[in-house]
Amino acid sequence: MVFLMTDKLFVFNCSSNVVGGAVQNSVNFIKQIYTRNEQEQWYFILSEVVFRQVGSFVSTDRHSVFSSPAKSFLSRVKIKLLVNKLNPFLVYTSAGPSYINFNCTHIMGCSNPYVLGPSRASLSILGGIYSQVKRRLHSLYQLYHFRKSDYWIVQTEVSLNQLIAKGFPEKNIFVVYNSVSLDFLTKKNQFEDLSNKKDIKVLVPSAYYPHKNLSIIPKILNKLNKPGATKFSFFLTVEPSAYEYLIQDPEFNQVQQHLTNLGPYKHKDAVDLYCSHDVIFLPSLLEVFSTSYIESMAIKKPLILPSLEFTQGICSNYPLYYDTDSIDSCIESFNQIGNYYKFSEKYVLVSETLITKYGSQNERYTKISNILFNLK
Repeated sequence: MVFLMTDKLFVFNCSSNVVGGAVQNSVNFIKQIYTRNEQEQWYFILSEVVFRQVGSFVSTDRHSVFSSPAKSFLSRVKIKLLVNKLNPFLVYTSAGPSYINFNCTHIMGCSNPYVLGPSRASLSILGGIYSQVKRRLHSLYQLYHFRKSDYWIVQTEVSLNQLIAKGFPEKNIFVVYNSVSLDFLTKKNQFEDLSNKKDIKVLVPSAYYPHKNLSIIPKILNKLNKPGATKFSFFLTVEPSAYEYLIQDPEFNQVQQHLTNLGPYKHKDAVDLYCSHDVIFLPSLLEVFSTSYIESMAIKKPLILPSLEFTQGICSNYPLYYDTDSIDSCIESFNQIGNYYKFSEKYVLVSETLITKYGSQNERYTKISNILFNLK
C-alpha cells in the first residue's frame, strides 16, 4: 500500500454501505470525485458491494476494501489502524453508523430511519413484542455509534429536527437533499398511455427489509389479476437469498407466476431498468429519503406509494397514494395509472418542480464538498 502525502487528505468511508440507496449514493460521490479530477485529495474505504461498481477506475493505491464493520469487530480494528496511518484531515462516512471512533475529525451521513424515528406502523410489521424490543435496542446501539462523530449530514429538515430532539447540536448538522443522477436527468422519457395496455410490468426497486413491506405484494396480485382483467407482473430487485425466503411464504408461492426477481442492480443499469417497466411501486412504511422516488419522477413513470408523512413530504402530489391499512385502496391506485397520461401536463409540472428542488448528483457533491472543505 502506498500512503498518500498531501497537505489535506480526506477519507471517504462507505465500508458499512452494502445495499440500496446508501450504495448508490456512495458510488455517485466517488464518480463525482473522479469526474472533477479531485482524487488526489481522497482515500477510499470501500465495502465489497461499492467496490464492484467503482473498482474499474479507482486507483489501487487509493482504496481498501473491507467487510462491513457493522458485524465485524476485526474490520473496525483494521479500518481504524489504516486511518491512523493515513492521518487524514477528516473522515467522511457516507451513511452511518461507521461503528468506529476515529481520532480525526469525523462527519457522518445520517439516514437511518429506525434511529431517526420509526413510526408505529413500521415497528408493528416487525412482528411480536420480542422483535420490536430487539429492533429498539439495536437502534439505541446504532444511535450510540452515531454520537461518535463531530458533524452530521442529513437529507431532510425533518431528519434535522429528529436529531436535534435527540440532543445532537444543531450547529454541527447540515441538510443536503438526496438527488438524481445525470443518467436520469438526461433521459427524455414521456408518459405512456397505459389505459388500454393488457400487460403491465411493475418494478419494485427495493432491497428486502421488513419495513419495506413487500409482504403485501401477494394480496395485491391476487386482487389485481382476475380473469379477463389487465395482467400485472411484479419485478423485485432483492438478493436471491431474500427471494428464496419470501417465496417460502404460502401467499408468495400462490402468485409466483406473476413474480420475477431481477436481483440487485448496479446504478449504471438503473435508468434502463426503470424505463423497461410501466409502473414503479414502493410499499415501504419507513424511509428518510428514497432516491427511487425522484428517479421515477425524473423519467415520468407512474409512482404508487403509501400515504405517509415522509412520502408526501418528498413527493408532493406526484404519486398515486393509497391507505396503508387498505389493500383495496392500493388496488384502486393501480387502477388509476391511466390518469398519468390523461393529466400529463400536471404531472410534468410537479416532476420538474421537484427535480429542480432536489437537484443533480453534481450539485449534491458540490454542497457536501463545500461543507467538508470548510470545516475547521
